[in-house]
Amino acid sequence: MTPDPLKILVVSESWRPAPDSAATHLAERVDIWSDAGHDVTVVTGPGPALDAPYELRRTGPTDGGRRGNLVSRLRQVSAFEQLAGAVEVERPDVVLSSSPPIHAGTAGMRLAARHGVPHVLEVRDLWPESVRDLTPLGGWPLIRGIAHKTAAALSSADLIIAVTDAIAAHTKANPCCTCEVVTIPTGASAMFSQQTPSDSFRAALGLRNGPVVGYLGTLGRAQDVDAIAQAARRLDAMGVGFLVVGGGRRAARLRKRLQGSGVVIERQRSRDAMPQYWALCDVAIVALRSVPSLATAIPMKMYEGMAMGIPLVVSAPDGEATKLAAQSGCGVAVDPGDGIAIANATIKLLEDAESRQACAAAGRMAASGLTRTMQARACLQALRTALDASH
Repeated sequence: MTPDPLKILVVSESWRPAPDSAATHLAERVDIWSDAGHDVTVVTGPGPALDAPYELRRTGPTDGGRRGNLVSRLRQVSAFEQLAGAVEVERPDVVLSSSPPIHAGTAGMRLAARHGVPHVLEVRDLWPESVRDLTPLGGWPLIRGIAHKTAAALSSADLIIAVTDAIAAHTKANPCCTCEVVTIPTGASAMFSQQTPSDSFRAALGLRNGPVVGYLGTLGRAQDVDAIAQAARRLDAMGVGFLVVGGGRRAARLRKRLQGSGVVIERQRSRDAMPQYWALCDVAIVALRSVPSLATAIPMKMYEGMAMGIPLVVSAPDGEATKLAAQSGCGVAVDPGDGIAIANATIKLLEDAESRQACAAAGRMAASGLTRTMQARACLQALRTALDASH
């Protein structure tokens, strides 16, 4: 017997056409649910109108942007929390809020309480831990304020979805968490799959002949741009083509570090454009800073590279990303913060075609069990579980 369609209210501070993870994998899940006949309403931050099969309700402050300092950013998401939590919508069956920022979780908490329906909280990153680790503010009162909001969101949730096992374990250990916590990995979109690189596209980018190493993704606080720059310069000096595609808070720092080199740097591109860049790479780099909270993270670029069949060199704290590299066989892991180690591991892969082929095949195999469709199906089941438990 086919279950009845759900009426789902989704709360996320970011949405298309923004390039971040929430605007990507959450929006793709909503596409899948809408196509399957579920009635979805999305409450999100300011942005353009979209031609979408679901209702999109944008709210929040339109001044400033997502790149202000932490104080202005927290003020912005606090305003979103207040406005989103007060949005008038038809009563849903269930509310799904996606954090970070945790303010989306507390907005979802308010909406679920107002309508008397279950609240499912998705945790993609640890707050306030990642804010503490990646900013200079430490124990500043605003950071403590985030901890209070996290406690409120966790205690309100009827079920929590974590995107990695480590985030799930950390969440379960929080005394404010009293509900079930399930792990549902993000995985990769169907658009990321093995494809033949375009010679004309390569020439248009100005890449030299020979192997190409890529860094494709966000260049923000979590990424070790100094290690990326060190590796890129070393590989460039050895005659290896290096391609950077991405934007973010620390992109200008990387460009400055690579001035005068032969590294090809492209600004952030749309998600739909990224597979053609991935296809140019013989090896790709994932580089996270060496801070505790990032040991719980798996960058979405890992799943994308695996799905594309690109061997990966993973420079990250010992944790979820390095574990995925080891267990899947998609690449090799090196110590975080060491650009020379990244370059050496990359050269070793480039010189060993058999190892590259093995990494590529293993990555594709692992990614086949980590698709967006699987994520959408598992998340929908979690929403039904929370709804059934409320009856």
